[in-house]
Amino acid sequence: MPASSSSSSHVTSSSTSSPRPCVAATSPEAIESLRDPVRRKVFVRGLDCETSTDGLRSLFSQYGDVENATVILDKETGRSKGYGFVTFRHADGTLLALKEPSKKIGSRMAVTVLAAIGAGGATAVRDPSSADVSQHKI
Repeated sequence: MPASSSSSSHVTSSSTSSPRPCVAATSPEAIESLRDPVRRKVFVRGLDCETSTDGLRSLFSQYGDVENATVILDKETGRSKGYGFVTFRHADGTLLALKEPSKKIGSRMAVTVLAAIGAGGATAVRDPSSADVSQHKI
C-alpha cells in the first residue's frame, strides 16, 4: 500500500505532477477519502500499563471527535499491552494528533503514527518484494 501524504488535499498544477486526477476539495471523491478509516485511524505505542480505553479517548478528544478508542489488553492479566488505536470521526482530527507524534500519556512518552503505516513508522518496509532477501531465514 503506498504511503499517504498528510497534505493530500493540496494539488499542484504543474505538468509534471502525479498522474492522479485533480479532485476539488468539495467533490464527492474528496469527501469520501476523508471518511476513509485508513486516513482517520492512529496507532499509539508506548502506553503505560495503567492506561485505559477511556483515558485514551479522553486524551485524544482534544484533537477532534473520537469515533473509537481501544487499548489492547493482555488476555491473561487484563492490563494494557502498551499500545492502542484511536479512530477520529474526521481526518482533520488525525492530522492534528499527528502534528506532535510524541505525547506524555500517564507516566510514559507514547508515540502516535498513522495506523496504515504501522508500528515501524515511516521506516517500515511496505513492499516485501523490495526487502533484502539475503536477510531471510531459510
